[in-house]
Amino acid sequence: MFNNIIVALATPPMEGALAIIRVSGENCFSLLRKIFSNKTQYEGHKLYYGKIKDGEEILDEVLVSTFKKPHSFTGEDSFEISCHGGMFIVESVIALCLKHGAKLATKGEFTKRAFLNNKIDL
Repeated sequence: MFNNIIVALATPPMEGALAIIRVSGENCFSLLRKIFSNKTQYEGHKLYYGKIKDGEEILDEVLVSTFKKPHSFTGEDSFEISCHGGMFIVESVIALCLKHGAKLATKGEFTKRAFLNNKIDL
């Protein structure tokens, strides 16, 4: 499906008021349309309000920040989901992304993609 899309928690893995889940890769907005109630034509550097849904089940009310390539950290299309910070919600949203074809990012993979796309250098 979306083999090149990666997903990971971008904030520390702990209970808190908010958590940010980062998603990056070609066609990531197609994945977003599958899980997000706001199915607009996503523009870069915009913030969208809606619900993350697994079918008819609402997992959380969220804000989604969108970034179009090459104007993102990784140099790829990407988005960040700002959700409530309970780890149950975070794990549920990440699992939903995995269910729809994303893969869990390895440590440093967002930075590696930024380097490979000439967004940062050593």
